Amino acid sequence: MNYFVHALMYPYFAFRSAGIRLPRPLAMVITSLQLSQMVVGLYITLYAGVLHVYDGKCDVYTGQIIYATIMYFSYMILFMDLFYKSYIKPTKQRVEKVE
Repeated sequence: MNYFVHALMYPYFAFRSAGIRLPRPLAMVITSLQLSQMVVGLYITLYAGVLHVYDGKCDVYTGQIIYATIMYFSYMILFMDLFYKSYIKPTKQRVEKVE
């Protein structure tokens, strides 16, 4: 999943840095995929943690579960904030037009 998201993300930023405008929905899809990646990563990490704690069937160190949970959760929050501020939150220009 990480490779797929980055395979889309890097060409997108290459085009944008070259001054080529791309459709806004494409940026939304990429951000959504990044956010989905963090949700899936968090789920897998927590699932591995549950298996490790309750069944002992997951050969992983407790520290790995803790650090991965912190990482995926913090990235998820950051991508949620990016998505909200970029695509949902009204800008001042939009608010003025509505009034």
